[in-house]
Amino acid sequence: METLGEFTGQCWSDSLALEPFICEAIRNYVRPAAAAEAQPAEPSGTGYQWKQVFLPDGTRLRASFGGHKYFAKVEGGEIKYGEHAMSPSRFANLQGSGNRNAWKAVWLCLPGSEEWLLADVCRSARIAAIARLIGDSALAERRSQERERRVAERRAAPGAAGGRRSFDLRPPRQTKPAAPDAPVAMNSNGMQRKSGGGRDGRRKRRAANRSPGNPS
Repeated sequence: METLGEFTGQCWSDSLALEPFICEAIRNYVRPAAAAEAQPAEPSGTGYQWKQVFLPDGTRLRASFGGHKYFAKVEGGEIKYGEHAMSPSRFANLQGSGNRNAWKAVWLCLPGSEEWLLADVCRSARIAAIARLIGDSALAERRSQERERRVAERRAAPGAAGGRRSFDLRPPRQTKPAAPDAPVAMNSNGMQRKSGGGRDGRRKRRAANRSPGNPS
């Protein structure tokens, strides 16, 4: 009480003045402390690789013989049965004739789950997932090759250069302009003279008539 009086600045014998401090101290004492929220453990990435199936650290294994069940657990990168590290086949054949198929005899419970699955079921699911993954990758590869083939065909098509249509940049061929028409002879009245008309025409006709071969 003296210590509480010194801490609060009140006289230790003044029960009325110390009452609220005493009640608060009692409440804090009997109130349970809030439990710290459990943080989900991050996967460590370690585990045991059993052919196609990966068993993360913390995976439990179960087998049975003659109605008796026995268990093992993945710790780090090993399967531990007690203090002994062993393979799935050895674990499956700890009891029995020694020729049991571990895929058919061992059940698995992955971390964070309470469901037990036969190891052979996990293997089949994993094989199917791998097949889908490879199939999707192969399909994407085929589509990529088809696109590249179409692009190559367009580039190799006639009239295509670098994937674009080519144009003839040569200047158009020029033709020689036609010679202007010969001047037309006109008479004094502004009319076009007839071919062979006029004085020169008559002279030519008379000369032709006087030629030796002409009977006239």
